[in-house]
Amino acid sequence: MFTIRRLSKQFLTCSVISRSYRYLSVGAASHKTAPEELQPTINIIKEDLQLIHRDILQHLGCYEQELNELAKYHFDAKGKLIRPMIICTMARSFNQQQDNFLHENQRCIATLGEMIHTASLIHDDVVDSSDRRRGKPAAAVQWGPKKAVLAGDYILGISSVLLARIGNSDVISLLSLVIQDLVR
Repeated sequence: MFTIRRLSKQFLTCSVISRSYRYLSVGAASHKTAPEELQPTINIIKEDLQLIHRDILQHLGCYEQELNELAKYHFDAKGKLIRPMIICTMARSFNQQQDNFLHENQRCIATLGEMIHTASLIHDDVVDSSDRRRGKPAAAVQWGPKKAVLAGDYILGISSVLLARIGNSDVISLLSLVIQDLVR
C-alpha cells in the first residue's frame, strides 16, 4: 500500500541514486571520487549494472562468430546504462520495505530495456548514416548496413524471447508496444 511516508522515502532513495550517477562507471574506474555518504548506494547500483551487463552478454551469445561479435559490439560497458539504472533504482526503492533486493524479473526488465534501446540505436545509425556511436565507429560503418540491421534484429529477437519468459502480461504488453513504436 502506498503512503506518503513510503513515497517520500522512495523519492529520497531515487534522489540519492540520481546524485550518485556521475560516479558510476561499469567498465572502468570512475575518475571522480564520490562523497562518502553516497558510496554504499553507488556500490549497490554498480553491482546491479555489472550483473545486467553480464546478463546481456550471456543472452546475446551466438554460435555464429560474426553475429556474436556484431551483437555484442555496443555492449562493451561504455554506454551510460541510464535505463537500467533508472529501473534498478525504482525497483530497489519499491522493494525497500520488504527486502531491498533487485528481483530476477526486475533485473530482466532492466536488461531488456538496454537491449531494446541499443538495437534501436543500431537501426537508427543505419537510417541516419551515423559514423559513430558510444565513442567508436557505428556497427554499420564497421560491418556494413545490412549486417548492422541484422544485428539489431537479432538483439530485438533475443529481447522478445526474454520478454515472453517474464510471464507478466502487463509488462509483456507494455514492452511489446515499445518495440512496435520503434518501427513506426
